This record gives sequence, structure tokens and C-alpha cells, in this order.
Amino acid sequence: MPAVSRKLIVNEFIEAIQQSGGSAYCSENVDKNPSKFVVSYLGNTCSLWIYIWTITHGGRVSLPDEYRIQMTSVSSPLQKNPSGLTVHLFEDNVALERLVLISGGCRFKLYNVFCEILRFTIVFPITKEDVDRAIIQVRDYTNRSISDDTFKLLFEVYQKPFMFWDELYEYRRLIDDRKILYYNCEPSYWLVHPLIEEMDGFKRLIESVQ
Repeated sequence: MPAVSRKLIVNEFIEAIQQSGGSAYCSENVDKNPSKFVVSYLGNTCSLWIYIWTITHGGRVSLPDEYRIQMTSVSSPLQKNPSGLTVHLFEDNVALERLVLISGGCRFKLYNVFCEILRFTIVFPITKEDVDRAIIQVRDYTNRSISDDTFKLLFEVYQKPFMFWDELYEYRRLIDDRKILYYNCEPSYWLVHPLIEEMDGFKRLIESVQ
């Protein structure tokens, strides 16, 4: 998946500010982070720095559904605008890496957890604590929706990841719910979602065969 051009990203920010009734122009760093803007709104003018990256494919053939947000050209912690506002989504790589890890490298599950983060984040940027809070919510919901019989189905996938589970109805719903993640490579295989592997019911099954 090709990266979105910086020029397009900058233009989207300018258009968003204009739709809000203000005006803006990029004064510095069109092609790298942070892009620096001068913004005018209701007679006031301020400096605005924006950090943003596109989602790119992880590049591993074995994980065709793995996508990453790669922070390039800068290092953590991100420098803040000393004379104005700074916009960036994640506080540092720790928060971002935690989100990507818990998604299992699956873009659909990444979206699911990210939406939960946005529900509970009051002040940006997003911190590791915000990510962990959202993970607790997703974990609780997932736990409530799994019975002992479901754990047994998931454990079968855990033991035999290269079988074609999507051909069986009872497993199809677990795939649709992202409790099982599918990786389309050669050979194709399935993985139980990492959140489920942390659950007590699943751990007990693993311990029972060890």
C-alpha cells in the first residue's frame, strides 16, 4: 500500500481548518514531520505543529494483514512547539507499539481497539495508559462473550493453526468476530488473538496438556 503524499496530508489539514471557519498555510516542513502551520481563527493567529504518519504494510510475507505506523525522521519524545500548539496522536512509541502488539498484526482488530481508545481519551496525545485502558475494555467484552465451549474451539485452532477452519460454521463466527486472526500467506494459517491467550480460561486449557 503506497504511502499518502505529504502534500495531500498538509492540504487535508488546511481544508479541515478552513471548514471550521479559520485559515491556514504551511510555513515550514511540507515534506517532513512536524509540518508547521500559521493558523488564523476569529481574529487570532497562532503557530501549529502537526506530526502525522500514514499506515504502511509491515512488509513481512508471513503477515499479509500486518500494518504499522512507522515514526520516521524523528525520535521520541517528540519536540513540542515552544510558541504555539502541537498536534500528534500518540505520546511516544511505547503507546503505539502496545496498540499494534495487541491488535495481533491485524488491521481490523487494530481499528477495533483504536475506536475504543478514542471513546475514552479526553486529552491528546494518546498515552500508554489510554491504550491499556481501552485494552481492558476490549478484553472484558471479549471475556464476557466467550464460554468454556468457545475456549475449546479456540484451543483447537491454537493446536492446529494450519487447518482450514473457515470451512466449518462454528469456527466461521470466531473468525468474523476477530477472535481468530487469519494470515493469508504460503502456507496460510490461523492464530488465536493475543488477548484471548492471556485469559484464564484459555491458560487453563494450555496447562492441562502440558
